[in-house]
Amino acid sequence: MKEIFEFVFLGIMFFLEGKSPWLTFKADRWHHAAQNIAVKFFNMISIYVIFFLAKYFPPINVWNFSLLGKLNLPYFLEIIVVIFICDIGTYFLHIATHQVPFLWRFHRVHHTDLFVDASTAFRTHIGETLVSNVLFLFFIFPFFGITLQQYLIYQILYALVAIFNHINLPLPDELDDFIKILIVTPNMHRIHHSDKIFETNSNYGSVFSFWDRLFKTYKVKENLKELNFGLKEFTHPRWQDFPGILITPFVSPVKNRLNFY
Repeated sequence: MKEIFEFVFLGIMFFLEGKSPWLTFKADRWHHAAQNIAVKFFNMISIYVIFFLAKYFPPINVWNFSLLGKLNLPYFLEIIVVIFICDIGTYFLHIATHQVPFLWRFHRVHHTDLFVDASTAFRTHIGETLVSNVLFLFFIFPFFGITLQQYLIYQILYALVAIFNHINLPLPDELDDFIKILIVTPNMHRIHHSDKIFETNSNYGSVFSFWDRLFKTYKVKENLKELNFGLKEFTHPRWQDFPGILITPFVSPVKNRLNFY
């Protein structure tokens, strides 16, 4: 179900990017998108297999506690609370993936993309996906009493916003600034994909933009078209195709981006 929303929205955005791009893609945009979509399919298959096996090993409530259960909120309000909990958890996990060398090895796959468009949202290594799911399933879910159905609602929102904030489409600055009051926008997220460390280590928000302002990780840039995307150590074409994307965490260079705010 979630993937249907993702692929339909990606298709619409990809079509619009071809009609009116923010930046002209000088390489083959279809080949570029195909590599990122291949990563998505690989992750989907892997996750389905893992969740099938996980049925035989149900998560253990390490906290023996359920905060939402004790609050006894109306279901609609509980969904809103769950979305905020999941998103702030994702925000801090995102910071960790930039600060912890082991996690950065996997997360840097997302940053090796030399051209940011809607398909870049699919460029997440399976290792990073597994780490985030384990943390949520075994620690965050049990503590707050979040169900898989509630998490799916957040995941659909997360996926659609991720595609939106990676789009290679021109948005009027006034519209971008208005949306950015609440939601992470393309102009905000493009800075996060800069090849400059002090710009990469900013704007960590996934859905809501106010976490970065609240925790002082928000950054703006006047001329966004001066940005160069990607990681300088992974510009060779072999790191841009599906096999190279998969092995990126396991090869040198091992340069991480610790403590460069």
